[in-house]
Amino acid sequence: MRRYWRRLKHCLFRNDWVIWPITLFFVIVGIGLELCIGGDFGWKIMLASLGFFYFFQKQKLEETRLMKELVTEFNNRYDKLNEQLNDIRTRREKTPSLHLSSIDRAVLNDYFNLCAEEHLFNDLGYIDPKVWESWYNGMKIFAQDQCIQEAWKQEEKDSYYGFTFPDVSRAGRQEKYRSEEVHG
Repeated sequence: MRRYWRRLKHCLFRNDWVIWPITLFFVIVGIGLELCIGGDFGWKIMLASLGFFYFFQKQKLEETRLMKELVTEFNNRYDKLNEQLNDIRTRREKTPSLHLSSIDRAVLNDYFNLCAEEHLFNDLGYIDPKVWESWYNGMKIFAQDQCIQEAWKQEEKDSYYGFTFPDVSRAGRQEKYRSEEVHG
């Protein structure tokens, strides 16, 4: 159910131009009722439609601000990890038999926590689907390393808000954007 609400919300936010004519229609209906029938029924319709329009725009603005804050925070945290993550990947590409050090594991744990938090806010509907897809595709790059996958499987036993690290193994490649199916 949350998945459908999230899709509807993102669809309305991307296509908010639809709200203007609907609001205008109800304002006109309210004016018409007020002129034809009298009483306060027409005013109630006008005020309700204008109130809805105001609420919708305010909600969109607040969620856009929140998303910007979250994206900025998550990107800053990733930027701090990026060099170390790429270093782990580069060393592992050169020497596949190389085991992860305790420092490498700490970096990966920070990265897994970041990914799980991104997933959580995406699941709650505060991250635009295009942003989430981009982040998820970035996760797939690190998920290609078998050692990183194994580190994830060891850490996954702990709670990560239901997040599943991308599976890019041979079987996982058959999967079409698992995140969309599970969280989308």
